[in-house]
Amino acid sequence: MKIQLLTFILLITFACDQKVSEKHKPQLKKGILDLETWNLSHNETLKLEGKWTFYWKDFLEPEKFKIDRNLEDGTQVEVPSNWSDKRNGSLPTFGYGTYLLKVQNAPKETDFILTFKDISSSFQVYIVQKNKVKRLGGKGKVSKTKKDSIPEYGQFLGQFKVNDSSFYILIHLSNFHHKKCGLNYSPEIGLKKSIQKQLTTKNHQFFFFLFLFLIMGINLLIIFFQRKEDKESFWFSLFCFLLAIRTLALESHFESILFSAPSDLAFSINYKIRYLTFILSAPIFINFLKYLFVDHIHHLFLKWLWRITLVGALTILLTPVHLFTKIQGFYQIVLIVSVLYLITQMTRATIQKVLFANVCLLGIFLLGAGVIFDITLNRNDISPFTTSFFVFIQSYIISKKFSIAYKEADNLSKNLQIEVAKKTHELEIEKMSIENMMDQTFEQKLSRDQLLSNLSQGYLTFNSEGVIFEGATKVTEDLLETNLFESEVEGLKIWDTLFKDDEKKESFKKWVYKIFEGHFLFKDLNQLAPKFFEGTKNKYIELEFRPIYFE
Repeated sequence: MKIQLLTFILLITFACDQKVSEKHKPQLKKGILDLETWNLSHNETLKLEGKWTFYWKDFLEPEKFKIDRNLEDGTQVEVPSNWSDKRNGSLPTFGYGTYLLKVQNAPKETDFILTFKDISSSFQVYIVQKNKVKRLGGKGKVSKTKKDSIPEYGQFLGQFKVNDSSFYILIHLSNFHHKKCGLNYSPEIGLKKSIQKQLTTKNHQFFFFLFLFLIMGINLLIIFFQRKEDKESFWFSLFCFLLAIRTLALESHFESILFSAPSDLAFSINYKIRYLTFILSAPIFINFLKYLFVDHIHHLFLKWLWRITLVGALTILLTPVHLFTKIQGFYQIVLIVSVLYLITQMTRATIQKVLFANVCLLGIFLLGAGVIFDITLNRNDISPFTTSFFVFIQSYIISKKFSIAYKEADNLSKNLQIEVAKKTHELEIEKMSIENMMDQTFEQKLSRDQLLSNLSQGYLTFNSEGVIFEGATKVTEDLLETNLFESEVEGLKIWDTLFKDDEKKESFKKWVYKIFEGHFLFKDLNQLAPKFFEGTKNKYIELEFRPIYFE
């Protein structure tokens, strides 16, 4: 728990440092930004947060715009915010207008870059200085009607050079497709060199996170195909692929990958992918933990989470962007509740000393802290890093578990080989013993009489013609003394001795011939024996026939 506490302290410290550093930056008030106190040597970017001048349902023409225009003609609105917010006059969500900001005491001959991200849902940016207009560009197509407007999502960078100490930033913005409207994210301004450096760093981060999630997903999927009993590998690989898809959607790459130009459809598909990956992340990850910690993830919680998620997924698939984006707040609460539930359950598992529970708890804590931090402060600075650490930790657990299973299988295999070798050795010894006994038997060439003398049962021996041999065991002699047979039987035919009925004699004779020809089974003999002796007066005896054949 010390690691979790340290991580939490670091996150709080980072947030406080951010707040402290922002206090020393220039403040935007009543549509005016004064850069006199801005230290450019720090190469920092400046968020254009504060009061902007706004003109509802009016596109100010930059060419006709005069530098001495009275800023009080417009309305003061807060940025970042929606123009539909109560504090901004509760204007309709769908509409258009102009945002205006005056910048003064700017250093001349300085190259600046303006950065816009996730502005809903189309805009164009102009720089007006010395009555000269520079169109920087924008996203989508701005219009006064929904029919003529084209939404577009993503990041935009506009570069310009300061020729005068005072200039205006003028933005035409229209929204007919999203629940958010206006400058709902703060534009940023910074030195060209600084912004380009930051952009390079962010691009590296983007590709790092993208390939990290893809490689982890592929690796875990391979592990699953090698051992399909490990369902946790499949679910976490699915989670990694989900993160990779979301990473692409957050940077609006699906609009450029799937479509050649901005359109309503491109805008809608990118947003659907973005929201689907968001709401599916919690149930997929908890499904992964269900196989990893069977006794600590309740089936009922997971079942209801899936139900809530599927309702949201259907809403996203079947409704337009401005409707399904309204569910974001609810599913953020669902995500936070899921994280708190997992922290609680993993804490219980850690106390009970369940294998890997403490490591998993650390990963969940980092992920949850990053997500809650970014949701609370409306940022996206921490969660990508905490998510990457989280993926590393969970992948480590799966790899470790797979390694343990492999070692156990290897040990079992080695033990099995030892056991097989031992049994094989015993069988070889037994085989050698039997062979030695057979060799001794053949070498000694035991006679028929020597072999039969060792039998404890009574017997009569006869050849293929049915002639009874001379010699009998002691048991047979005892039987003779009890008058079982009426006379000496040596030299007589076996069927003449046992039967007086001619029909039985012939049957028994056929039976004897079949034995010597090898066409009669011993089990058939046992079944037929009572038939031959049935009804023989004073000579019925229960016999077990075990014929022994000698050449």
